[in-house]
Amino acid sequence: MPAPLTFGSQAVETTSAPQAVTLTNSGNATLTITSITITGTNSGDFTQTNACGSSLKPNASCTIDVTFTPTATGTRSAQVSISDNASGSPQNVSLTGTGASTPLVDFASGQKYLGNFPGQLYTDPSTNVDSNTVPAQHDTAGKNIALQVVPLDASGIPSSAGKIGVVGIGMSNWTDELCLALRTQGPCAPGTFLAQAAANSQVNQTTLVLVDCAQSGHIAADWIDNSDSSYSTCITERLPLWNITRDQVEVVLWKDANPDPSVSMTSSTTCAYQPLPIPSSNPDVCSYEEYLGVMARFLKTPFPNVKQLFVHSRVYAGYATVPLNPEPFAYEYGFATKWFVNAQIAQIATMKIDPVAGDLDFTTGMAPWIAWGPYWWAAGTTPCNNCQTPGQIWVQSDYQSDGTHPSGAGATKVGNNLMDYFLKSPYSPWFRAP
Repeated sequence: MPAPLTFGSQAVETTSAPQAVTLTNSGNATLTITSITITGTNSGDFTQTNACGSSLKPNASCTIDVTFTPTATGTRSAQVSISDNASGSPQNVSLTGTGASTPLVDFASGQKYLGNFPGQLYTDPSTNVDSNTVPAQHDTAGKNIALQVVPLDASGIPSSAGKIGVVGIGMSNWTDELCLALRTQGPCAPGTFLAQAAANSQVNQTTLVLVDCAQSGHIAADWIDNSDSSYSTCITERLPLWNITRDQVEVVLWKDANPDPSVSMTSSTTCAYQPLPIPSSNPDVCSYEEYLGVMARFLKTPFPNVKQLFVHSRVYAGYATVPLNPEPFAYEYGFATKWFVNAQIAQIATMKIDPVAGDLDFTTGMAPWIAWGPYWWAAGTTPCNNCQTPGQIWVQSDYQSDGTHPSGAGATKVGNNLMDYFLKSPYSPWFRAP
């Protein structure tokens, strides 16, 4: 019998190149073929075509071409089943492949996650077309607001001798990637974003002050207000380490998650507003979007001069050995983040408030202007073509032993992405050296 076919990793809802099964009649009599079908656990993920007909003469061969179109993530298996008049019928050829999620930035036109959710980062409200390009109206506003990010004195008054405070808030992964110092009681670790920025002559070393206020164990819900002292710790302990005040913070960099999620997306997932505290039965992606909205509206309380909020979703979590935040949840944060960002864009364009994300009007000061920072999720060793770093992959050595927190190598990859984004973005002239 032919050898098993292994298709490797294939993006969900996309079709692989065909692989061939060669059927040979090695007997002395004509082989009568009753049927050639795909059977087994995930038979719907594999398709076969053939020109074998209903019979095969002695010593003749025919080819069965098989393609793999995974409908879900993870290992998928089936078999080509050949029913005929030979002994041992049916003859089965095993088929295996791995369904991999497509990075949001790599979605093709018309492609949808779970058959219902389009990817790419932004949705243009005037055309309802998804792309990785910031819609024109939001782009113009973002560039104008970026020019308003200027040095402020300790009281928040514009001053050429002042500072531009840029603060990262979120979870342990984020502090590992931003600096790591507050977890190791030392200087920012080499390769982290703050360490790279401090050593780069292209970065504004005169008035820019980057601060790591991300804190281990502080989940998304801990940043919707100050009840867990997340912001107090930032203001009273972290900002003084970098010699700035809350009134000098003008930009926030966000990355976080919900712990131990249990309800992933389905093809019928529809988010609806949930009164706080959000029940654990709510789809995690919906809870996260709502937390983002509440957090964005609260930012003006601890940081009265905040003008911009850059949001980042998770890196790949397929190596996780703990339930803290595994796949597919890490991947699905990309959709929550997309919906949150586009809720603001749509609100400004249509004057309609998204019921889950809530009021995000930056023109009234309800929330800062919001945009994606760099996107970096890739399906393990399958390259992400349109990530901030083209060809981005994640290998096991990019993680600590829990497969969740970044190793030094993983933190450096994130730092590289952040450096590339802020050195190039039209929304961060304040990051670059004058």
